Amino acid sequence: MHIKQKKWNNSAEFLFEEDHFTYQIQDESGSRKKRFSYLNLPSTSEFYESTDRNVLFLIGAITFLVVGIAQYFIFMVWKDQIKLSMASVSIVCYVLFRLTETQYTAIPTKKGIISVIKDKSHELIIKELYSRRNEIIKEQYGSVDYENNVENELDKFKWLLKEEIITTEEYEAAEARLLSYNASSDERRSETLQ
Repeated sequence: MHIKQKKWNNSAEFLFEEDHFTYQIQDESGSRKKRFSYLNLPSTSEFYESTDRNVLFLIGAITFLVVGIAQYFIFMVWKDQIKLSMASVSIVCYVLFRLTETQYTAIPTKKGIISVIKDKSHELIIKELYSRRNEIIKEQYGSVDYENNVENELDKFKWLLKEEIITTEEYEAAEARLLSYNASSDERRSETLQ
């Protein structure tokens, strides 16, 4: 699956493959392309919102405002009529600064930040990233390991539930299997000791 996003001068591309995805972003600072494993994605609680704006419009707004104020005082001294104040141009620049903003959901990883542009495909991208991540994690850690300590296994399944990788029913079934196994193993140990 391949999804492209574009808003103003910012663009992002996601190429989803079986065990990894390729992410490419282009913005004012240049273009970057990286490959990420789905397992490198953090918990969704680590997301944060970010906004990117074209700073040149803000610089233009400030510059034209200063020139407009200077222009106003110069025309006041000469008692001349102002036809078009540069302050008006600063208002246009400021409006453009506000209108050309791009909002992102930022996903911090050890390899860098993944910025998903908030547009019509935003939710689809997040859903695809995390469904693939959760599928891989569930495949690797979703079965009961009877060789492991029961408390550690219960903690693992609590984490899987918290991350919404497994359902409450799956958690309860794993917990019941572990506690049942632990009880029968305790009975076997006590029989062996007697």
